[in-house]
Amino acid sequence: MMLSSRKLKAFHILSQHLNFSRAAEQLCLTQSALSQRISQLEDCLGVKLFRRHQSSVELTDSGRKLLKYCRIKHSLESEVLEDIVYGNQQGLSGSVTIAGFSSIMRSAVMPILAKLVRNNPSIQLDLKIRDLHELPDMLFHSEADFIIGQIPIERLDYESVLLGDEHNILIQSTSDDAIVDVLLDHNIHDHFNEEYLVKKNLMFDFTRKRAFVNDIYGIIDGVKLGLGRGVVPKHLIEGIDGIKPVEGCSELSTPCLLQYPKQEYRSKLHLKVIEVLSENVNKMLNQ
Repeated sequence: MMLSSRKLKAFHILSQHLNFSRAAEQLCLTQSALSQRISQLEDCLGVKLFRRHQSSVELTDSGRKLLKYCRIKHSLESEVLEDIVYGNQQGLSGSVTIAGFSSIMRSAVMPILAKLVRNNPSIQLDLKIRDLHELPDMLFHSEADFIIGQIPIERLDYESVLLGDEHNILIQSTSDDAIVDVLLDHNIHDHFNEEYLVKKNLMFDFTRKRAFVNDIYGIIDGVKLGLGRGVVPKHLIEGIDGIKPVEGCSELSTPCLLQYPKQEYRSKLHLKVIEVLSENVNKMLNQ
Protein backbone atom coordinates (compact mmCIF):
# COMPACT_ATOMS: atom_id res chain seq x y z
CA MET A 1 0.00 0.00 0.00
CA MET A 2 1.37 3.44 -0.97
CA LEU A 3 0.09 6.46 0.93
CA SER A 4 -0.49 9.68 -0.99
CA SER A 5 1.96 12.38 0.09
CA ARG A 6 -0.77 15.04 -0.32
CA LYS A 7 -3.11 13.16 1.99
CA LEU A 8 -0.34 12.50 4.52
CA LYS A 9 0.56 16.19 4.53
CA ALA A 10 -3.08 17.10 5.08
CA PHE A 11 -3.25 14.63 7.95
CA HIS A 12 -0.01 15.93 9.48
CA ILE A 13 -1.10 19.58 9.38
CA LEU A 14 -4.56 18.80 10.76
CA SER A 15 -3.05 16.72 13.57
CA GLN A 16 -0.95 19.73 14.56
CA HIS A 17 -3.82 22.23 14.59
CA LEU A 18 -6.72 19.87 15.47
CA ASN A 19 -8.89 22.44 13.72
CA PHE A 20 -10.12 22.13 10.12
CA SER A 21 -10.29 25.88 9.53
CA ARG A 22 -6.71 26.63 10.60
CA ALA A 23 -5.31 23.52 8.88
CA ALA A 24 -7.12 24.31 5.62
CA GLU A 25 -5.80 27.88 5.71
CA GLN A 26 -2.20 26.67 6.10
CA LEU A 27 -2.66 24.18 3.24
CA CYS A 28 -4.40 26.80 1.02
CA LEU A 29 -7.41 24.48 0.71
CA THR A 30 -11.09 24.82 1.40
CA GLN A 31 -12.32 23.02 4.49
CA SER A 32 -14.34 20.76 2.21
CA ALA A 33 -11.25 19.78 0.20
CA LEU A 34 -9.28 19.10 3.38
CA SER A 35 -12.12 17.00 4.80
CA GLN A 36 -12.23 15.02 1.56
CA ARG A 37 -8.50 14.27 1.69
CA ILE A 38 -8.76 13.07 5.29
CA SER A 39 -11.77 10.90 4.47
CA GLN A 40 -9.94 9.37 1.49
CA LEU A 41 -6.92 8.61 3.70
CA GLU A 42 -9.16 6.99 6.30
CA ASP A 43 -10.88 4.92 3.60
CA CYS A 44 -7.49 3.84 2.25
CA LEU A 45 -6.32 2.70 5.70
CA GLY A 46 -9.69 1.33 6.78
CA VAL A 47 -9.57 3.17 10.13
CA LYS A 48 -10.75 6.46 11.61
CA LEU A 49 -7.89 8.86 12.27
CA PHE A 50 -9.89 11.64 13.92
CA ARG A 51 -12.94 12.00 16.13
CA ARG A 52 -14.95 14.96 14.88
CA HIS A 53 -16.49 17.41 17.36
CA GLN A 54 -18.50 20.55 16.77
CA SER A 55 -15.55 22.96 16.75
CA SER A 56 -12.48 20.69 16.89
CA VAL A 57 -11.15 17.21 16.27
CA GLU A 58 -9.02 14.78 18.26
CA LEU A 59 -6.76 11.96 17.17
CA THR A 60 -7.80 8.35 17.57
CA ASP A 61 -5.29 5.71 18.62
CA SER A 62 -4.72 4.94 14.94
CA GLY A 63 -4.25 8.63 14.25
CA ARG A 64 -1.59 8.89 16.96
CA LYS A 65 0.30 5.97 15.42
CA LEU A 66 0.22 7.63 12.00
CA LEU A 67 1.29 10.96 13.50
CA LYS A 68 4.33 9.26 15.01
CA TYR A 69 5.24 7.99 11.53
CA CYS A 70 4.69 11.45 10.00
CA ARG A 71 6.93 13.13 12.55
CA ILE A 72 9.76 10.67 11.90
CA LYS A 73 9.26 10.91 8.12
CA HIS A 74 9.26 14.71 8.20
CA SER A 75 12.42 14.87 10.31
CA LEU A 76 14.33 12.41 8.12
CA GLU A 77 13.09 14.00 4.91
CA SER A 78 14.28 17.45 6.02
CA GLU A 79 17.65 16.02 6.95
CA VAL A 80 18.12 14.22 3.62
CA LEU A 81 17.04 17.21 1.51
CA GLU A 82 19.33 19.59 3.40
CA ASP A 83 22.21 17.14 2.94
CA ILE A 84 21.55 16.76 -0.81
CA VAL A 85 21.19 20.48 -1.47
CA TYR A 86 23.79 21.89 0.90
CA GLY A 87 25.98 18.96 1.84
CA ASN A 88 27.52 19.51 5.26
CA GLN A 89 27.58 23.30 4.88
CA GLN A 90 24.30 23.86 6.72
CA GLY A 91 25.01 21.56 9.67
CA LEU A 92 22.09 19.84 11.39
CA SER A 93 18.51 20.41 10.27
CA GLY A 94 14.99 19.13 10.95
CA SER A 95 12.54 19.60 13.78
CA VAL A 96 12.44 18.43 17.38
CA THR A 97 9.77 18.87 20.06
CA ILE A 98 10.69 18.51 23.72
CA ALA A 99 8.28 18.77 26.64
CA GLY A 100 9.29 19.01 30.28
CA PHE A 101 8.57 20.53 33.67
CA SER A 102 9.25 24.23 34.16
CA SER A 103 12.38 24.23 36.33
CA ILE A 104 14.44 21.97 34.08
CA MET A 105 13.29 23.47 30.78
CA ARG A 106 14.07 27.09 31.51
CA SER A 107 17.23 26.67 33.57
CA ALA A 108 18.97 23.86 31.68
CA VAL A 109 17.33 22.58 28.50
CA MET A 110 16.79 25.95 26.82
CA PRO A 111 20.32 27.31 27.39
CA ILE A 112 21.91 24.02 26.32
CA LEU A 113 19.89 23.74 23.11
CA ALA A 114 20.20 27.46 22.36
CA LYS A 115 23.87 26.95 21.51
CA LEU A 116 23.00 23.99 19.27
CA VAL A 117 20.37 26.01 17.37
CA ARG A 118 22.65 29.04 16.99
CA ASN A 119 25.27 26.79 15.41
CA ASN A 120 22.65 25.06 13.23
CA PRO A 121 20.03 27.68 12.27
CA SER A 122 18.06 25.23 10.10
CA ILE A 123 16.86 23.43 13.24
CA GLN A 124 13.20 23.97 14.12
CA LEU A 125 13.00 23.73 17.93
CA ASP A 126 9.69 23.48 19.83
CA LEU A 127 9.88 23.50 23.64
CA LYS A 128 6.75 22.89 25.70
CA ILE A 129 6.40 23.33 29.47
CA ARG A 130 3.86 21.06 31.12
CA ASP A 131 3.04 19.70 34.57
CA LEU A 132 4.66 16.39 35.46
CA HIS A 133 1.43 14.41 35.25
CA GLU A 134 0.81 15.63 31.67
CA LEU A 135 4.17 14.60 30.22
CA PRO A 136 3.78 10.82 29.62
CA ASP A 137 0.60 11.27 27.58
CA MET A 138 2.38 13.79 25.35
CA LEU A 139 4.90 11.09 24.52
CA PHE A 140 2.31 8.34 24.12
CA HIS A 141 0.19 10.57 21.84
CA SER A 142 3.19 11.65 19.72
CA GLU A 143 2.83 15.28 20.77
CA ALA A 144 6.54 15.40 21.63
CA ASP A 145 9.66 13.62 20.41
CA PHE A 146 11.16 13.72 23.90
CA ILE A 147 9.92 14.46 27.39
CA ILE A 148 11.86 15.26 30.53
CA GLY A 149 10.08 13.92 33.59
CA GLN A 150 10.78 12.46 37.01
CA ILE A 151 8.94 9.12 36.92
CA PRO A 152 10.30 6.19 34.85
CA ILE A 153 8.01 4.89 32.09
CA GLU A 154 7.61 1.18 32.73
CA ARG A 155 7.12 0.18 29.10
CA LEU A 156 9.52 -1.82 26.95
CA ASP A 157 9.04 0.40 23.90
CA TYR A 158 10.35 3.54 25.65
CA GLU A 159 13.81 4.51 26.83
CA SER A 160 14.88 6.64 29.80
CA VAL A 161 18.22 8.40 30.27
CA LEU A 162 19.12 9.96 33.62
CA LEU A 163 20.26 13.52 32.91
CA GLY A 164 20.94 14.47 36.53
CA ASP A 165 19.20 15.22 39.82
CA GLU A 166 17.51 18.32 41.15
CA HIS A 167 18.11 18.98 44.85
CA ASN A 168 14.91 20.41 46.32
CA ILE A 169 14.73 22.51 49.48
CA LEU A 170 12.05 24.32 51.45
CA ILE A 171 12.46 28.10 51.28
CA GLN A 172 10.91 31.15 52.88
CA SER A 173 11.22 34.92 52.66
CA THR A 174 13.82 36.78 54.70
CA SER A 175 11.15 39.36 55.60
CA ASP A 176 10.03 39.37 59.24
CA ASP A 177 6.34 39.71 58.34
CA ALA A 178 6.31 36.92 55.73
CA ILE A 179 3.58 34.28 55.86
CA VAL A 180 5.07 30.92 56.83
CA ASP A 181 2.05 28.62 57.20
CA VAL A 182 0.90 28.74 53.55
CA LEU A 183 2.32 26.29 51.02
CA LEU A 184 2.83 27.67 47.50
CA ASP A 185 2.17 25.22 44.65
CA HIS A 186 1.91 25.33 40.85
CA ASN A 187 -1.78 24.43 40.73
CA ILE A 188 -4.34 22.14 42.33
CA HIS A 189 -2.93 19.10 40.50
CA ASP A 190 0.61 19.67 41.80
CA HIS A 191 1.36 17.53 44.85
CA PHE A 192 5.16 17.49 44.74
CA ASN A 193 5.52 20.02 47.57
CA GLU A 194 3.14 18.05 49.76
CA GLU A 195 5.11 14.87 49.08
CA TYR A 196 8.31 16.64 50.14
CA LEU A 197 6.71 17.79 53.38
CA VAL A 198 5.34 14.34 54.16
CA LYS A 199 8.75 12.76 53.59
CA LYS A 200 10.36 15.40 55.82
CA ASN A 201 7.58 15.16 58.46
CA LEU A 202 6.75 18.87 58.09
CA MET A 203 3.06 18.84 57.15
CA PHE A 204 2.05 20.06 60.61
CA ASP A 205 3.69 23.44 59.85
CA PHE A 206 1.14 24.24 57.13
CA THR A 207 -2.12 24.73 58.98
CA ARG A 208 -3.77 27.37 56.80
CA LYS A 209 -3.94 26.48 53.09
CA ARG A 210 -2.22 26.02 49.76
CA ALA A 211 -1.90 28.90 47.33
CA PHE A 212 -1.31 28.51 43.60
CA VAL A 213 1.14 30.58 41.58
CA ASN A 214 1.31 28.80 38.20
CA ASP A 215 4.89 27.45 38.01
CA ILE A 216 8.20 27.07 39.82
CA TYR A 217 9.16 30.67 39.09
CA GLY A 218 5.83 31.82 40.49
CA ILE A 219 6.67 29.92 43.69
CA ILE A 220 10.05 31.68 43.91
CA ASP A 221 8.44 35.10 43.32
CA GLY A 222 5.66 34.32 45.81
CA VAL A 223 8.12 33.29 48.52
CA LYS A 224 10.22 36.40 47.91
CA LEU A 225 7.08 38.52 48.33
CA GLY A 226 6.28 36.79 51.62
CA LEU A 227 3.16 34.95 50.43
CA GLY A 228 4.22 31.60 51.88
CA ARG A 229 6.85 28.89 51.77
CA GLY A 230 7.65 26.66 48.83
CA VAL A 231 9.78 23.73 47.73
CA VAL A 232 12.12 24.56 44.85
CA PRO A 233 15.29 23.14 43.25
CA LYS A 234 18.33 24.64 44.96
CA HIS A 235 20.04 25.61 41.70
CA LEU A 236 17.21 28.04 40.84
CA ILE A 237 17.70 30.31 43.85
CA GLU A 238 21.48 30.75 43.83
CA GLY A 239 22.20 34.48 44.13
CA ILE A 240 18.55 35.54 44.65
CA ASP A 241 18.13 38.03 47.49
CA GLY A 242 15.17 37.96 49.86
CA ILE A 243 14.97 34.15 50.07
CA LYS A 244 16.53 31.66 52.46
CA PRO A 245 16.29 27.91 53.14
CA VAL A 246 14.15 26.92 56.10
CA GLU A 247 16.48 25.85 58.89
CA GLY A 248 16.58 22.15 59.72
CA CYS A 249 15.02 21.03 56.42
CA SER A 250 17.17 18.66 54.40
CA GLU A 251 17.30 18.30 50.62
CA LEU A 252 15.19 15.91 48.56
CA SER A 253 16.80 14.74 45.32
CA THR A 254 14.60 13.99 42.30
CA PRO A 255 15.76 12.58 38.95
CA CYS A 256 15.51 14.36 35.61
CA LEU A 257 14.79 11.68 33.02
CA LEU A 258 14.99 12.14 29.26
CA GLN A 259 12.37 9.77 27.82
CA TYR A 260 11.58 8.81 24.23
CA PRO A 261 10.26 5.93 22.10
CA LYS A 262 12.64 3.20 21.00
CA GLN A 263 13.32 3.41 17.27
CA GLU A 264 15.60 1.50 14.90
CA TYR A 265 16.65 4.69 13.16
CA ARG A 266 16.87 8.19 14.56
CA SER A 267 17.78 11.40 12.75
CA LYS A 268 21.15 13.06 13.29
CA LEU A 269 19.39 15.94 15.02
CA HIS A 270 17.60 13.71 17.51
CA LEU A 271 20.80 11.81 18.25
CA LYS A 272 22.57 15.13 18.85
CA VAL A 273 19.81 16.30 21.19
CA ILE A 274 20.21 13.13 23.28
CA GLU A 275 23.98 13.62 23.30
CA VAL A 276 24.10 17.29 24.35
CA LEU A 277 21.41 16.95 27.02
CA SER A 278 23.07 13.82 28.45
CA GLU A 279 26.42 15.58 28.64
CA ASN A 280 25.36 18.99 29.94
CA VAL A 281 22.16 18.97 32.04
CA ASN A 282 23.87 17.64 35.18
CA LYS A 283 26.55 20.32 34.84
CA MET A 284 23.86 23.01 34.71
CA LEU A 285 22.14 21.61 37.79
CA ASN A 286 25.35 21.52 39.83
CA GLN A 287 27.29 24.56 38.64
